[in-house]
Amino acid sequence: MPLWSVPVRTERFRSGSAGRGACVWARRQAAWAGAVLVMLAGVATSFVSAPAVSAQARVCEWGGVEGSWFDGGSWRGDCGGSPPTGDTIAWITGDDKHVFVDGGHAHSSILGVRRGKLSITNGGTLTSRGGTHVVGQGGRATVHISGPGSKWEATVTEEYGGVLVGYVSFSGTVVLDRGGVLDIQGPGNKLVLSYVPALEISPPSGLLVIGGQEGAEAIAPGFLNVGVVEMGYDDSGTERASGRIVFNHTDANYQFGPDVSGIGEIIQENGTTILNGTHTFRGTTVVNGGALRAGKPGAFSSDSHYVVNGGRLELNGHSLTMKSLSGDGGEVVLGTVPQGLANVTLTIDQEADTTFHGDVKGPADVFSVGSVVLEKDGGGSLTLTGQGT
Repeated sequence: MPLWSVPVRTERFRSGSAGRGACVWARRQAAWAGAVLVMLAGVATSFVSAPAVSAQARVCEWGGVEGSWFDGGSWRGDCGGSPPTGDTIAWITGDDKHVFVDGGHAHSSILGVRRGKLSITNGGTLTSRGGTHVVGQGGRATVHISGPGSKWEATVTEEYGGVLVGYVSFSGTVVLDRGGVLDIQGPGNKLVLSYVPALEISPPSGLLVIGGQEGAEAIAPGFLNVGVVEMGYDDSGTERASGRIVFNHTDANYQFGPDVSGIGEIIQENGTTILNGTHTFRGTTVVNGGALRAGKPGAFSSDSHYVVNGGRLELNGHSLTMKSLSGDGGEVVLGTVPQGLANVTLTIDQEADTTFHGDVKGPADVFSVGSVVLEKDGGGSLTLTGQGT
């Protein structure tokens, strides 16, 4: 028999992008578009207006197929037979292109991996400095940073810039594993997973992978140093853009510190991931294995739907309102130790009818002593078929 199946009051799901100031939007759009248009000069993809581009900008494009960043003969344009330098825009364009920074120290100003792949391995470093850096514009692109000492240090000089992964209608992926680091610095200290300007075009895809890909074998994690991850930024107001973050790693105490906003999905596959930022994104949080733990109040988004198919979603003593709860199994754990007089409240405020086949748990006897509260709200029905302890 279901543990619990009851409908209560109604509250509509909040949508829309009200509250974004037009001035802020215009400045951000100009900064991002300007950097991209500098990088993509000569390509007919001018989706948004941009400030004037300096005629003195030096641009180098990878002309080889697979090879080392330091092979000067593979670069075309303004490099003059040498690899890009700190005052040179670097492009990688082509589905068959794969550029390696396998040890050594590489440099660029703006970096654009439009199509193809850039791998930073074996303690190699890439230092980039510019208004905006882009992964995925014109096709499918990947930046893979792997191994101790391997690092992309991306300085974003414009406040409304960032590292854009998935731009306009194309897809970008950043993979961080085995200790590899993406370090984003400067006034535009943000990672943007999927950006759509204010035009009717197909939405892009922006993906951040910590460890292994979704559904693949877990791998030791890499690390992201950034203040903000913004998923699914959509200037059109239609909320078509969507970013994704996948945690599929082997660490028993992985700390993920950025604030996460926008529209998208977090997927927990393996390992224990502790969220230490403030999460306000709208979308879905999926737990398929391992543990996803709140490291502070607000670490789990109250605008997210939660799907637990395995593993543990750990509130860690912090109250949460869910947009919905569903899934095939696993556990929702409200606290790991009795909280004394502190109240821990899980509220499920949903409009749709769902079923959760896993268990809802707290510390031993917490429901009987009243330190943990489980509430159902909203017009939808929630059926719990597991155990409540």
